[in-house]
Amino acid sequence: MAVLRIFVLVTAIVCTLCAGAAHSAEPLRLNEQKIKAGLLYNIAKYTVWPTSAFPEKSSVLQICLLGGDAFDGALNPLQGHIVQQRKINIKTLHFVDTDTKCHIQFVNSNMGSEIETIKEYAQERNILTLSDIKGFSSKGGMIEFALSPDNRIEIYLDRNMIQRSGLRIGEQIIRLAKVRQ
Repeated sequence: MAVLRIFVLVTAIVCTLCAGAAHSAEPLRLNEQKIKAGLLYNIAKYTVWPTSAFPEKSSVLQICLLGGDAFDGALNPLQGHIVQQRKINIKTLHFVDTDTKCHIQFVNSNMGSEIETIKEYAQERNILTLSDIKGFSSKGGMIEFALSPDNRIEIYLDRNMIQRSGLRIGEQIIRLAKVRQ
């Protein structure tokens, strides 16, 4: 419970600073991407994959950036960090690659026309899909980052899609999100 309070407090402070500090779109965008990177990291901490998703105890947690790096490099500091006793590896993909094992797949906005294909591919392979594409979580994506009118990042999640993929999201994240059934 204390970890959740700290997480919520830090996220709220960062979101507030982000909303109030930027007068031009570019500084806001940089801050927005850093906040999203932090949210993705925390979602990785509180997601449970089936044991079959990791062939070995030493398997890495693979974060794939589908369609390019939508984070403008803000995820780079996470490379090599440990989450759930697994080293994070970040890989940029420009198309759905069936040879690359991803655990988390962030879908860049330039891949919006591929959502149905991505959904089917990810669901069969226990891949957690995230994006900031508008309506992503209502189109078959699992977690969506959306910017509210007052410049706060909101999390939407489709709990049913997550469960159908054999994944579990911790209550720490569900409490912060707007859940779509």
